[in-house]
Amino acid sequence: MAKALGDDLRCGILQCCEEGKQTQEEIAQRFKVSVRYVGKLVAHKRRTGQAERIPHHPGRKPKFTLPIRERLKSWLKSQPDLTLKELQKKLKQEERLDSSQFSIWTTLKKMGLRLKKSRSTPKNKTRRGSSSNARRTSRK
Repeated sequence: MAKALGDDLRCGILQCCEEGKQTQEEIAQRFKVSVRYVGKLVAHKRRTGQAERIPHHPGRKPKFTLPIRERLKSWLKSQPDLTLKELQKKLKQEERLDSSQFSIWTTLKKMGLRLKKSRSTPKNKTRRGSSSNARRTSRK
């Protein structure tokens, strides 16, 4: 996607158009932009009265806003043994927020909070000897 041109260039193009000494084609050549772009700028200025670009903020708005994250933190401070399922239920009842347990978990992780219960012992797994070593011991 093409990069947006700066506001100073936009203002320069519009200033030349307002002076009326040059045609849109000449202005487009001077500033090395398309004639269509000059026409769009003039139409935008006429429609909105502004030469600057309108700020664009794409993307989905977060479900867990700052007040909701603060609420989660206070719940966990008062009752640290809450499970994800219980947090999910509280969010649905008190905040009217439908969310998965995974999204709650990732939010808590981003906040630097962790679940109370964590695996402190290693997995029960016995190390197997290499197969070549097993053959050598059986021959002797």
